[in-house]
Amino acid sequence: MEKKKYTVRKGEPHDLVTIEALWSASQDADTAAFRPSSGWWSLVAWADETRLLLADHEPIGVVAVVFDERGYVEARLALAPVHREKEAADLLIEQVTALAAEAGRAQIRLSIPSLAQWALEAARRHGYTPLRAIHMMLRPALEGRLPVATLEDVQIRRIRPDEDLAVLNALNRAWSTTWNFRPIKLESLEADLRGQRDGFFVATPKTDEAQIVGTVHALFDPTAQNPDQQPYAWISNLTVDQSQRGKGLGRILLATGINYLKEKGAGSIALGVDGGSIAPMKLYRSVHFEVIRTVDILQYVLTSDEMATDRRGSTALA
Repeated sequence: MEKKKYTVRKGEPHDLVTIEALWSASQDADTAAFRPSSGWWSLVAWADETRLLLADHEPIGVVAVVFDERGYVEARLALAPVHREKEAADLLIEQVTALAAEAGRAQIRLSIPSLAQWALEAARRHGYTPLRAIHMMLRPALEGRLPVATLEDVQIRRIRPDEDLAVLNALNRAWSTTWNFRPIKLESLEADLRGQRDGFFVATPKTDEAQIVGTVHALFDPTAQNPDQQPYAWISNLTVDQSQRGKGLGRILLATGINYLKEKGAGSIALGVDGGSIAPMKLYRSVHFEVIRTVDILQYVLTSDEMATDRRGSTALA
């Protein structure tokens, strides 16, 4: 069989449909059970730059990167299932390195679904090492409400119409001490709240209702689905201010969100969590959440020789 001739070129606006189709096909092959009912999120919309891998002029793979404001490169890969040869996977990894070098960025963070062994093996061959794991967890339908404890000095209530900015500040204050923190923008919070305000709960001191010391957002959408085909029910933005930690407030907020979703008709409840966050993982497991999907984040630091290499432009890789 004649050897394939591989080429790489920059993704252009007219490649949008091709890139999204390759991304969807690759995601379906690696994590089909978790495909959202509305389809996979847009790789083109996420990326600052993309590159297409072609085999004999046919697009078969994509590299997408974001040049993070904190100085590193975030990367995603896609490769058509029928073209998952070692050489093709290696070329995608090499293009991530090339894009980082061209941008003058020495650090790369590459996110790969744990089931995408073709990509994980290629990354390891090129010296990538594990950095973190992000888990999706699912709690199946269980009978009865969770007990909700009370604290003498803290109360739980719903978000008020006039306190979006106060909630935003509380969220960013709480998340600022976590790994990979990126400030939430007001427009992002408002988008999350659209049609979902009823499930956003805050914790405040009884002596000062304007001071937000904890949050949880319980989202429910019967027109969408969880990975187990139950109605979409998700726990998000569970936070506790540092001044209130160790009192059980996180468990109270979580139980409040779970009970709200059960009342709405949830058959299961999902959430995402950083695998390196020991206390949240322990809390979620204690109320029967289990890991159902993992995205591995690997890191790589470019050598001085790699940083000095200019690989701009289309590259023939026969």
